[in-house]
Amino acid sequence: MTKSTKRGRNCLKSPTTTKWYKYWCLAAKDTFDEYIANTKVSGVWLLRHQHKWGCSRKLPINTSLQEVAEGFEFLNLFTDQTWLPPNNTAYKITDDILRLNNITISEAAIQVSAGCNDFVKRCFWDGDEFPCHQNHEYLSFIPTTSYLGSCCSFNYNLRNLSYNPFSANSFGINSGLSLIGVEGLEHNLSAGLIILVHHPMDFVTEAAASVTITSNSESFIQILPTVHSVSPEVLKLAQNKRDCSTSNDLGLSNYRKAACSLSCRRDFIIEKCHCQSYHLATEASDHRECKLNDSLCYMDNYADLGGVFNLCLGLNLISLVEFFYYIIYRFKLNLNARIILIDT
Repeated sequence: MTKSTKRGRNCLKSPTTTKWYKYWCLAAKDTFDEYIANTKVSGVWLLRHQHKWGCSRKLPINTSLQEVAEGFEFLNLFTDQTWLPPNNTAYKITDDILRLNNITISEAAIQVSAGCNDFVKRCFWDGDEFPCHQNHEYLSFIPTTSYLGSCCSFNYNLRNLSYNPFSANSFGINSGLSLIGVEGLEHNLSAGLIILVHHPMDFVTEAAASVTITSNSESFIQILPTVHSVSPEVLKLAQNKRDCSTSNDLGLSNYRKAACSLSCRRDFIIEKCHCQSYHLATEASDHRECKLNDSLCYMDNYADLGGVFNLCLGLNLISLVEFFYYIIYRFKLNLNARIILIDT
């Protein structure tokens, strides 16, 4: 069970939960393995049933379900920064089958990963239980995506519309949000949940604070937010002089650093791979969705997204110059300090 609490009447940060497994095996393969263990059939069950989006049962001749399942493992490449592709080209077969059955990557990812109903079981607000998945503006967990892939979020609004985030009026372990999560593998101590804490209007990036909750454990999370504001004098400056953008500059009701980072990452992938990754698609776009055969392009360009130094620059010339400048500058400061000590 996790507790989210706040002091005073500040806005409640948005907790997002996702399943995790030791050694970072992500949801796509994990769900396959669990499904096979429980049903003794292949995990590509989404190809064997009719769904509301019209999934058929078309499989190419001489194609085994095991080959299709191996291809789905490439879904992890979009969300696991340390993942290495297996030594096979199974993604080509799976990609062809998804196209043949008119299934998008986002639909496939949702079907093969754990849903909110699978691991968010009981929810409480200020000690009063409420249905975790009800149709409610505030008191509800909804399916979302993050840099980790499919997640479930509470008090989350990414539509950038007029919205007042939910607030906690009290503090302490008996107030705020409490939930009971079930990670699905009762006796597996290497599995659990990841709680990501972020602003209600922010897409969840690597910058979000995270807490790992292991199986059969009780955890308490205290949230102490800080308020950042801009002085009226700065806002009066022209955009090119203050070197930053505001909500009014872009015609949005809310604009924060996370939105800038998301836009930067999405535009970079579109430029390099000519597609938009399913887990970064937070708004309508004319660009095509990345397919499984685009996953290798995504992986090859991930370092330039900031996997090394910062979000948009990556390891570039500016970062290297700053790195060596710091080393030389630090050495000079230490040398001067030693000279002063010797003289005194």
